[in-house]
Amino acid sequence: MLPNHYHIKMSLTAKEYKQLLQDIKTKGLDSSFRKLYYESYERLFRTAYYFTQNDELAREVSLDVLADVWDRRNSMVIPDDWERWSFIVTKNRALNTIEKESKRRSSADVNDIVVSQDITPSDIIEASEAQEIYERIVWGLSERCREAWILVREEGLSHAEAAKRMGTSEKTVDAQITKALRALREALLCMAYILLS
Repeated sequence: MLPNHYHIKMSLTAKEYKQLLQDIKTKGLDSSFRKLYYESYERLFRTAYYFTQNDELAREVSLDVLADVWDRRNSMVIPDDWERWSFIVTKNRALNTIEKESKRRSSADVNDIVVSQDITPSDIIEASEAQEIYERIVWGLSERCREAWILVREEGLSHAEAAKRMGTSEKTVDAQITKALRALREALLCMAYILLS
């Protein structure tokens, strides 16, 4: 159960959050980052806790999301809606953390899994390899194509929102997503061919 002392803060407007982020990016102000932390942490914690149902993991995810803002302040693209953007990023990071924890536990229990008739070590290896292949494909895309893919498919932005963030047209984003999908499809077909050969 979520601890009672966590309360969501709703004191800043989207415009005020954007100004804080602008100050963090252009001036590197510690005071602005501390205010962002103070205003955002509990909301991010609740989001992470909802998905992880684990106090320690939720704290880790929330702190990582905020730490990334500071670490990448010089190159970050400032979102128009910090609350929506940070919710999506926190949700994705929480889900990735759950997946990693699951893989870690699976690896620790590999001796028990081996004796199962339904799940074999090769099943575990193939799942891990599929994720690695996906990541290699995404990072092998051109910079603009990769940026469009991450904004739309991993951060949940609409094509119009992604276009605004990238400073380009919605049609260009559509084309980049189509290009990324084609690359993923071709890679999956190749992988299926290899597995079936």
